[in-house]
Amino acid sequence: DGRVWLGTYTMGIFIYDPETDQVRPLFTDPFYQQSVGSENLHIYCDPSGISWVSNWNGKGLYELQPFNRLVKRYIANPSNKDSLSSGMISTIMRGPQGKVWIGTSDGLNIFDPLTEKFEVLREKDLTGIRGNGIAPMYIDTVRQVAWLYAGAADHLDPEQDEERQEDRQGPERNPPAGAGSRRATFRRRRFRRSLG
Repeated sequence: DGRVWLGTYTMGIFIYDPETDQVRPLFTDPFYQQSVGSENLHIYCDPSGISWVSNWNGKGLYELQPFNRLVKRYIANPSNKDSLSSGMISTIMRGPQGKVWIGTSDGLNIFDPLTEKFEVLREKDLTGIRGNGIAPMYIDTVRQVAWLYAGAADHLDPEQDEERQEDRQGPERNPPAGAGSRRATFRRRRFRRSLG
């Protein structure tokens, strides 16, 4: 509908309406405005109107449904294999088949909103990927290819990783496996299992 969602660090989430040229807080209740929207990191609005929110302090994933005051929160639960693997979320984006792909400090999480289950893919599940932190950067559902960022969990943001290398730079610039560097890698991977 043309509205723009704005995430702030200390004041929560705001919505700008270009038709009225007004900005309003997402929640009228100050408690929700602070607890759900403070320290905001990512906001993803899917085609069905559901908004997905994460923040800097690792509180997990929030699901905000349009015209519904209820807020669902998904947190990491090590004793449940179908839960979010980590509350430290770096990216949220639309995946194929209505699923939501979530980059975390502990693997790639693929969330199915229908079953409310997370499929977690880690370094051992993804050939050529190195590092605990795995985040989707771009998903091409037509070609069934996903570009992933992988690296140390504390260097999940590619803009902050000074030692970042890209595969297209060639093998001479990438240190050998096991060299102990804290660099991150970009990998273009085919995911028939997840995309097909």
